[in-house]
Amino acid sequence: MRIMSLAAIVAKWNERSSIATGDYEAGVRNPRTSWQAATLAAVDNWATAIREAITRGAFRAGVNDTTDQEWLDAVLTKGLTRWPEGIAASLDKYRAGFEPYWNALQAQTLPPRMPRGHSENYNRSRLVGVMLNKLRLSRRST
Repeated sequence: MRIMSLAAIVAKWNERSSIATGDYEAGVRNPRTSWQAATLAAVDNWATAIREAITRGAFRAGVNDTTDQEWLDAVLTKGLTRWPEGIAASLDKYRAGFEPYWNALQAQTLPPRMPRGHSENYNRSRLVGVMLNKLRLSRRST
């Protein structure tokens, strides 16, 4: 089979995809199907695919496809530059997500602190952990 050279295909992909921001935005703003509805409809397929991926060791294989240096290079050239913008864009969602835990921590009454190394101090930590886990589980949607 005769096809374009690999270099030509990569160059074309780069050229076309780099100017497709408008197409990408239009697709996101006007999807054919609701993202949530389509994702929920795919739950059984996702579970099947995950089980199959576990069976064939796909996670390990995927990790082995990238070296530590490749990971580091990607983080430093892409992740690092996108980090501040991502953090700024997520502040409201972060606040809304953490607020119930903050409120619960503020309302928590702990037994008095004992001398350093006393076993009751571990109980204080346990009480906080149990309370936070219970809150986390109660906030999960089904």
